[in-house]
Amino acid sequence: MNPFILVGIVTGTYFLLFFIVAQILKNNSIVDIGWGPGYALIAWAVYINQPSTESLIVPILVTLWAGRLFFYISIRNIGKGEDYRYVNMRKEWGDKVLINALVRVFLLQGALQYVVALPLIGRQADMANLGIVIIGIALFGTGLFFEVVGDGQLKAFIKQRTDKEQIMTTGLWRYTRHPNYFGDACVWWGFFIMAMGFSAPIWTIIGPIVMTLLLRFVSGVPFLERRYKDNLAYGAYKKVTSAFIPMPPKKTR
Repeated sequence: MNPFILVGIVTGTYFLLFFIVAQILKNNSIVDIGWGPGYALIAWAVYINQPSTESLIVPILVTLWAGRLFFYISIRNIGKGEDYRYVNMRKEWGDKVLINALVRVFLLQGALQYVVALPLIGRQADMANLGIVIIGIALFGTGLFFEVVGDGQLKAFIKQRTDKEQIMTTGLWRYTRHPNYFGDACVWWGFFIMAMGFSAPIWTIIGPIVMTLLLRFVSGVPFLERRYKDNLAYGAYKKVTSAFIPMPPKKTR
């Protein structure tokens, strides 16, 4: 089957099932838990549709990334009820919660996932350039490092801080205010470069571009920074630390 049609069916079905479960649980925020595994499902669906020993590396690495994200979000969210963002959406939507949740949460995330996954969908079964694939794997590894280490450093900091107003400014956080988001972007550029080594069309670059724009300008950096807009310590941290791409801290006068 054409992989673009196959993934459209798989992704649509996946998010529809998540929508049904969410309504049973009355918790639309479980869509966040399903974000990572959805990509693993896509990668394996494409692999099964076009299997080859060489291309097995792609679904394996996608599953590694997706599994980490799944467990990280699950540990953070399970048992804590519906996330406040989705609670606010329910209040805003009134008696039209079902249709809005279906279209504006689950189908929207399914559509975004499809677009971001374009390199995974467009890659061919046989490797065309090992060097390019290795570069993609290296970039993927760099991104995963920033995600894992950045999240770990933040978790350790939150456990030991004595005041919720305290800000993480050491480790990877000394060089970027959002090492985990930067890492996520690197992961998807790594997947794109890997896919190019498997003869994916150049236009699938839309995937990592969309993901990077979302992280930097929509649902990632801006969303979190709004939470700290009144924090004086964060304001000072913001003046000397790069928002996204790791850079040496600016010197203060």
